[in-house]
Amino acid sequence: MRLGRAFFAALLLLSAPALAADPRAPTPAPTIDFTQLLPPGPDGKAPFTCVAAHLPDGTCPETGRKPMTLSDAAVSALGTDLPEDRALSPLAKFQNDDLARAIYNNHAVALSPENLVTIKDRIGKAYGSTVVGSAWRALGVAPKGYNLLIPPYSPQ
Repeated sequence: MRLGRAFFAALLLLSAPALAADPRAPTPAPTIDFTQLLPPGPDGKAPFTCVAAHLPDGTCPETGRKPMTLSDAAVSALGTDLPEDRALSPLAKFQNDDLARAIYNNHAVALSPENLVTIKDRIGKAYGSTVVGSAWRALGVAPKGYNLLIPPYSPQ
């Protein structure tokens, strides 16, 4: 009887790794908080979006500025008509709109790698370098093989 219990215990211990999670199983996509404010640019000022009528010189009045969120940047970039968009199929334009609606002011979005690349690419083409740098840092993406001069941004 003792030999049977010992054999059963040994069998259980040896088979435990086989019962563990499959290492080949895909890891779930990390969630991204699109309501987070974009980190400050190199000048220490946070990027902003203008929610007021522009002044005659084309600038935004100080009172009409609000800090830009990752959602603001991504949704605007997905909806911006870039020069190469004239060749986009209606389905691709619909997919951009669908993605924009899914991330708009969303606290926790798990994106497929393809959707993350789309957002990264659109922000990169629609904005200047300060917003691109801030948004890419907030997304946690950097160009492949690029060594960041400052560590990735992590909101407090």
